[in-house]
Amino acid sequence: AGNETVLSPTGNVTTGTVAGLTVTVGDADTWTNGTKTITITASNSNYSTIRYTTDGTVPTISSTEYNREFTVNSNCTITAVAYDSTNQAGASATNEVTRIDKLAPTGSISVSTTTNSATVTVTASDQEKTSTNGKSEIKGYYYSKDGGSNYTAITTQTSYTFTNLAQSSNVNIRVKVVDNAGNETVLSPTGNVTTGT
Repeated sequence: AGNETVLSPTGNVTTGTVAGLTVTVGDADTWTNGTKTITITASNSNYSTIRYTTDGTVPTISSTEYNREFTVNSNCTITAVAYDSTNQAGASATNEVTRIDKLAPTGSISVSTTTNSATVTVTASDQEKTSTNGKSEIKGYYYSKDGGSNYTAITTQTSYTFTNLAQSSNVNIRVKVVDNAGNETVLSPTGNVTTGT
């Protein structure tokens, strides 16, 4: 019949064209038992909002809006999307936080004695391990024969001998184990340690 009408959306429609969106993890390669600072940037300003998630899912228009740097306190995947003024998604970026370790090392120690010495052997391991971030690993071992008030730093040895001890003396052995993230645990032997007679 030749009748016609023209339809248009409400408001302007603009496709997302934000370029160069990046997610930066502060001190990404350094282990910590605290937090990591996250910064999101875009190489141009052709966007209305940037939204992000910390669980690896794609942000939506209801996700958290990014205004300035923020911190995370556990390993996670940051995903960011820039939206234009009509809430259409433009550029996206992602990055993993992989070097937060809040778990103390675990382990045990054994002690063998002679008349005037005590040799401590340590078995310890770091707990933090995932498929993506590896281990923070053990950084050092600190030995004490007086209950922990005076530690000797032996950063690479898992065996240490206290010498010149008094014969038939009780030795209050402690070993402090520290990982690269700064977590620590103190190990002690089962029962009393007494040098030989």
